[in-house]
Amino acid sequence: MVNDTKSILKTLIKVDTYPLLYQALCNAPSYEIEEGGFLFRQGDIPTKLAVTISGQLEVSYIDEDGNYVIIERCDEGFWFGDAAFIDGKPLPYSTQALSHLKIVSINHSEITKNIELENEVYRFVSHSVVARLRIMYGKFDNMATLPLNERLIDRLKQLSSSKDIVSVSHDDLASYLGISRHKVSRAMKELDNQGVIKQGYKKVEIFR
Repeated sequence: MVNDTKSILKTLIKVDTYPLLYQALCNAPSYEIEEGGFLFRQGDIPTKLAVTISGQLEVSYIDEDGNYVIIERCDEGFWFGDAAFIDGKPLPYSTQALSHLKIVSINHSEITKNIELENEVYRFVSHSVVARLRIMYGKFDNMATLPLNERLIDRLKQLSSSKDIVSVSHDDLASYLGISRHKVSRAMKELDNQGVIKQGYKKVEIFR
């Protein structure tokens, strides 16, 4: 299992660029969260730099009006505690396990004991933030310019990863896209009639 963890971490960290961080996480303890459990809740302040190495999770938040909003569904390679390492502020969202999760983490206090590791982590976090911003800009552009049907297909492909079937409800899709369930249902019916997708109960088959 240790070798499996190291192999997965090699796919998530550029070992030549961040050797100390890689080694620190290889030596760090792992822990597990069962389906339905929370990695953290909105308002928590993580004290660890952590990454999931197996399982799937969902990121969500409660807005000022009390609405539950789904942001994203993620597989292995979800990092958290990196923002709090920089500013020490609470997280604006929650993360819940959709399946059994395994996580490795290192305490912020351990990172700051080693100045070389600390500098490496600062560089790693800054690069991660830039990568996330680029993804966000792409999503904002899609929301502003693409027709709803294309946005739906794009989101379904993101959720399905490399598979042809994704488990998702119309309610969840509406939350992901920030539109009404009625609009989602109408657009999904059109895509189904066009032979682009095939709908089932909380499942969608995508014909790529």
